[in-house]
Amino acid sequence: MGTYQTPGHKPENNDILSVGCWAENDDGSRILVNKIESKKVYYQVFNIQNPSYAHNDVRDEEVFKDFYSSGKDWFWHDKTPFPWKQLTVKNPIKTVDIPMSEKVAKDLNMKVSKLKVISSKTILIGENIKNAIGRFLK
Repeated sequence: MGTYQTPGHKPENNDILSVGCWAENDDGSRILVNKIESKKVYYQVFNIQNPSYAHNDVRDEEVFKDFYSSGKDWFWHDKTPFPWKQLTVKNPIKTVDIPMSEKVAKDLNMKVSKLKVISSKTILIGENIKNAIGRFLK
């Protein structure tokens, strides 16, 4: 189950923002938290309509939580794995004028980088490693 509040934004939700947390937008855009270090959040915004590109950004943790908790634009997940397969397999999605990922990238002057996906097998191995580390840290 997810929420429209960034994990850790409201203490009463008893959740924390951590690596692997992700959010989705109605237009198919996705956010993935890659690293949190020195109260900064390193993350990527994916445009599911053109998944070979990701917008990379870094923000202060509190600014990140406030920005991505405003309204009902982003639905956050902190207990389920990021849906990598949706980025590597073409899925029919509704057409929109400008995807949310593009709006965010333009507003924030974010850098764009090309994703290099070797194969879906590589992604599954990565997910298995992430899950194993998560179980070990519990």
